[in-house]
Amino acid sequence: MKKLTRFALVLAAAALAQTASAVTLVQYSFTGADTAARLAPTTTGSGLTASNFLFGAGVTASAFSGVNGNPAPSAFATSAFITEAISATSTDYFAFNVTANAGSVLNLQSISFSYTYNNNGSVAVVDESANFSLRSSVDNYATSITSFTKAAILGQNNGWTQTGSISLTSGLFQNLDGVQFRLFVEDNSGSSAYAVRVDNFVLSGEVAAIPEPSTYAVLAGGVALGLVVFRRRLIRS
Repeated sequence: MKKLTRFALVLAAAALAQTASAVTLVQYSFTGADTAARLAPTTTGSGLTASNFLFGAGVTASAFSGVNGNPAPSAFATSAFITEAISATSTDYFAFNVTANAGSVLNLQSISFSYTYNNNGSVAVVDESANFSLRSSVDNYATSITSFTKAAILGQNNGWTQTGSISLTSGLFQNLDGVQFRLFVEDNSGSSAYAVRVDNFVLSGEVAAIPEPSTYAVLAGGVALGLVVFRRRLIRS
């Protein structure tokens, strides 16, 4: 009976072991010619679909070409940043969508990206800065996953900052059918001489199969068998 009980519990645990180590689910690195194709994901993991890189109505995309000999980042410049404070309904954002294939869910681990805020040299640099807030559709963009401020750097494509790994391991980002991330931006310059640039978005996690009803039956059977044995031992003792 002891061997049978162990076998049932091992079988139940194995049936639920649907997850794997975290991998890159989607990546956006903006290089190449100035075409719409540049907004497509650079890398897309298996078991999911990912949108092109998106931006809200308040953002105007500027030239995509490389600057100062550096690889071409995605460069955006608009005075609209100053007219709308960061909020769940702001239209000043960059975004992308990730959706698990039918029969699967997303278990997210982390997100990272690079960003900078530049003065192109056409106006004198003053004490300008841009505010950033990363949010998601899991709570309708109500709260920040992380937020930060970047002071203006003279010269196009200078002063890049890498966020490092931003954790998404909370329950909010587990067992998702799909999610949209938005990086909201607000600057205080009022001048198109200033540009926010972003690059190298990487979302990591795993795509897990939703257990079939038979899986739950195996688990229930294993647990029930274990309880029977445990109860008999109690009675004998």
